[in-house]
Amino acid sequence: MPPRSRTKENVQFGVQVENVSSEKIASTLAEDGALIESENKYYAGVQGQWRQFAPIDNSALDTGWARYDDGQYVGENTYNFTTAPFTVQNDGAVKIDNYALSMYGVNEFTLQENATYCITICFKGYLNTSNGHIEIYLNCPTDPDYSNIADVLIFPKGNGVEHKFCKTFHLYANENAASDGLVLKFEPSHSGSLYDVIYFIEKISNG
Repeated sequence: MPPRSRTKENVQFGVQVENVSSEKIASTLAEDGALIESENKYYAGVQGQWRQFAPIDNSALDTGWARYDDGQYVGENTYNFTTAPFTVQNDGAVKIDNYALSMYGVNEFTLQENATYCITICFKGYLNTSNGHIEIYLNCPTDPDYSNIADVLIFPKGNGVEHKFCKTFHLYANENAASDGLVLKFEPSHSGSLYDVIYFIEKISNG
């Protein structure tokens, strides 16, 4: 009589994880696919090395996030602009950078070549007209392709009325962006004011 075919797939698999002291890890052979646990950290053998996979070690991966707040144009002390294109002003006076990634200087992003990033800008502002707009785009002095990372912000509320915006861009940094810098540009349809600028920058992968 032929064997019966299984009609139900396994939904749970047991994996034996060896517990190893932190002192023994360096002297333990890291076979590909092997799993060990040490002091509540889990490692897998990958190409002859132990790679921590849980909990995620952002410092070892050289990834993480940071926040940079402008300290100059805040509240009633606004940055007033005309219709000329300008670089968004944020001196990064208030900073949270627990991963020490140093992704931003004064008004300029300092990125690592071949790494990928998620950059979010939040700010308040208004235009001195009704139904105006601002074109927003990234700018690298030696690579015009970055200007394609862009959007248009509409100000529908009216003349001098405050608007709040939060906009996110995903990108990777090529050699030009890493060596020559990257800035965020605004090109307004009318004059107005900008203030309370905050950057949230996430480094998603290492170059």
